[in-house]
Amino acid sequence: MSISFNEIFEFEVGDIIYECYSGTNVEVRIETKPIEVVGYEGRRTLKWTATDTETGAIIEYLMTEGLEYLAAKLYRQPMYVNKRLRGHEILEKYIK
Repeated sequence: MSISFNEIFEFEVGDIIYECYSGTNVEVRIETKPIEVVGYEGRRTLKWTATDTETGAIIEYLMTEGLEYLAAKLYRQPMYVNKRLRGHEILEKYIK
């Protein structure tokens, strides 16, 4: 099950989570603790940054309560058996 809006409050700097989509697991490291900002129609919205552990790219995340289905799908562990790299190679360490 994906990480819920309320679970994001538990993120600590250095935590590893996974953004999973289209058969790809992107491992990211939390760089800033989530902060609450005013979002769409005044809804509670959380904002934080993470780093892609493979490329070093900084990712800015935003999740709005009640609109989670529009946000990135985040998990505590990879959701796909094989990790597809950007070149569509298979990384064996995720095969159990």
